[in-house]
Amino acid sequence: MPTLTSSLDLFLLGLIQSGVDTPYLLRERARLSIGATLPALKRLEGMRLVARGLKGQRDKQQFVLLSAGKRALKTQLDRFLEG
Repeated sequence: MPTLTSSLDLFLLGLIQSGVDTPYLLRERARLSIGATLPALKRLEGMRLVARGLKGQRDKQQFVLLSAGKRALKTQLDRFLEG
C-alpha cells in the first residue's frame, strides 16, 4: 500500500471522502490553496488513491476516493492517531 507523503495527502483523502471533492470546494470549504491542492491531487491520482470523476457544472473537476484510497486513509489515520 502506498505511503502518504504529507499530512496534506491524508487531509485531502478525508475531505474527498466527506464530499469536499473539487478544487473549488477544497478552496471554499477547507481554505486550501489551489496551488497546494492540485499537485497533491495529481500525486494521489498517480498513487491510484483517487481518480477524476466526471466534470460537473462549469467544468468543475470532481475527484473520487478509490478503494485503495479508503484503505490508505484508514491505515494512515490510525497511525497518526496512535502516535
